[in-house]
Amino acid sequence: MEGDVRSSKGEIEGDARSSKGEAEEESDSEDEQTDEQKEATRRAEMRAKLKKVIRLVISMNSVSDSFEERAARIAKAKDTGHLDLCGMKRTFLPDQVYRLKNLRTIQLDRNLLVGLPRELERCIELEEIRIRSNLLETFPPVLTTLQQLKLFDANGNSISTVPSFIDGCTALTSLSLSGNSLTSISPAVGSLSNLHTFNVSYNRKLKSIPFTVANLQTSLTILDIRGCVALEYPPVLESHLEEVKGLKESGANKRGGKERGESRAGWDEDSGR
Repeated sequence: MEGDVRSSKGEIEGDARSSKGEAEEESDSEDEQTDEQKEATRRAEMRAKLKKVIRLVISMNSVSDSFEERAARIAKAKDTGHLDLCGMKRTFLPDQVYRLKNLRTIQLDRNLLVGLPRELERCIELEEIRIRSNLLETFPPVLTTLQQLKLFDANGNSISTVPSFIDGCTALTSLSLSGNSLTSISPAVGSLSNLHTFNVSYNRKLKSIPFTVANLQTSLTILDIRGCVALEYPPVLESHLEEVKGLKESGANKRGGKERGESRAGWDEDSGR
């Protein structure tokens, strides 16, 4: 009986050692697998870091090229008085711009500008600003400080109103706001006695033009309202103006247009062409 006990004990110990050995083998296998996984993870992280470095190098080269190009354009503007920063994806203007005391024209089309800074008032000789296809939502107040400004072209932005302070832009001869989000125009626009071109075409939510525009009969030659499909009967008559784009196309420049057989539906269709 004692022998049977010793035999059973031996079997138990053997099973325990066997189980322990299997557990160690499994543990070693898990360790090996974990090491492989760690190595794979490490390599993946290295590849990701390398990609970031490559992108950074490319980005730095792009920034460097952009900086050099911008610097060259600003340097040229010192001599010519004309600055072209079109298509440079700028979100703000470089400080060097405000030091161009003889700057007369500036082109800022196809950037990411949401406004024009107050510092631009230092460019006291500025006559023309073109800022098409940017991100403007409001009319820039700084324009009222530029007493020589004759042209402001902000086509393709999101400006919603022509504000009352527009009367401070006394030298304006051309105001172009085509393809914006205009819903209202201040009557103050009628005080711009030098204005000869007023372009508000393709502002599809614009419902009216202030009658004060008729005050400009001695200066205004172009009032472009093409594509303003929500516009009610415009109060400005052709007899006041040399050329009224949009009005001519629709026939709405004639007093009593509906009596002449021109329906509102016809006005919308013609305006939207």
